[in-house]
Amino acid sequence: MNFRTFMVSSSLGVVALVACTSLKLAPSPSAAPSQELQRGFRPQQGPAEVQFTIAGGPDLVTPQVMRAFTAETLSVTSTQPGLVEATLPVDNEIGVKYQVVVRAVIAPADAGSTRVRLYGERTITSVTTDPLDVQRIDGGMYGRSGATWVSLLRIAAALQPDSSRRVVVLPE
Repeated sequence: MNFRTFMVSSSLGVVALVACTSLKLAPSPSAAPSQELQRGFRPQQGPAEVQFTIAGGPDLVTPQVMRAFTAETLSVTSTQPGLVEATLPVDNEIGVKYQVVVRAVIAPADAGSTRVRLYGERTITSVTTDPLDVQRIDGGMYGRSGATWVSLLRIAAALQPDSSRRVVVLPE
């Protein structure tokens, strides 16, 4: 392993920080299933989300999306025209809370079809302050966030079996 030492001086003295430059992290447990499922999608670059078009108007597609969420154990917590949302229970870690919210944005597309965009966000909050970070979930994340990404891919594959009409948007 290669180590680098950084010296930081302050009014309290000199502190040495040692960083490992060749440390390799293990891939997320959701990475392999995510990559396998993503093979049936057309890849694009941008904020992580899954997109597809499906036959029928938004009023017919919304109940299908809700059933697909439920089949993936994503309990729908909110619906309104054009939006289905599932808020997962908060994970409490030492000093930090993790909240995952999954959304389906449903909008009319070409005549007789509907475009569905699925994405999730993970909010990290200190137990004493406002949100520290909000991130789009993707297949490289650990824990529930990574598993939720795999669920979004499965929902898209179940609702739109034609892989030419499914897109996975991945961060650069």
